[in-house]
Amino acid sequence: MKIMILTRSMNSKLYDLSMATVQLDYRKKKCRFTSADSYLYDRVVNSRADIVINIDEDAFVIDNNRLKNLLTYVLDNDYVNCGVSDGGVIPIRKHNPLVTNPFFNIINVAKVREKFDLKNIKENYSEHRKEFEKFTPFDLMRGEYAYDYYEPYVAFFVWMATNFKTLYLDADTHKDGISTILKDHDNQPFMLHSWYSRFYGVDEHHTQRINNLYLEATGKKEITTKSSALDLMIDKYGNKYFYPLKYRWERKVLGY
Repeated sequence: MKIMILTRSMNSKLYDLSMATVQLDYRKKKCRFTSADSYLYDRVVNSRADIVINIDEDAFVIDNNRLKNLLTYVLDNDYVNCGVSDGGVIPIRKHNPLVTNPFFNIINVAKVREKFDLKNIKENYSEHRKEFEKFTPFDLMRGEYAYDYYEPYVAFFVWMATNFKTLYLDADTHKDGISTILKDHDNQPFMLHSWYSRFYGVDEHHTQRINNLYLEATGKKEITTKSSALDLMIDKYGNKYFYPLKYRWERKVLGY
């Protein structure tokens, strides 16, 4: 069984910080210049892996043993997707509770590929239907949520939720009032997720807040991880020129 760790990356420095906290012995792959939905379809589903651990570049693992145990639990119990609901669990997200927000997922893409049909997903899961609601993890719902289609990837996650087993995780809000403390199947914390990664290196408040989260996760007193000048240059010009062109092409030609 081939397991890979995939990350959609727009900021090489942030990616390096995040991956420095992931100490599992699996191949890591940085996926640049891809939109949220095309990342899932082109990079995750079409990866060469059987199992994909999807981790955002602004997420930091605080307990690798718990992450490894969670992976084992997912595989042993035939879950095809694992993550935290995008509504009803943490105050910052009030959207569709059937969706596991893609800052972290464990996805059995080998099983997903057996039934994956983008045309079917777009035609039959792009609007909410009452019968979908029975798959909601009501035991975790304690806040606001709505069966909306706020993000472009909602149909994909609704399709997975209604056709496969999903393990929904619990989470708490960090003391900084924004970040998320993600818990495993034993209700123990194993990851911190900052949100607002697009402001990293741009907004002083969010940059410092995210740096503090990394330091908390690692127990370090200062940041020593440095990205190469080439990576930073590729980020700068790729995000400014290449990504917008690729985004428009995906939607016009591929229909994402």
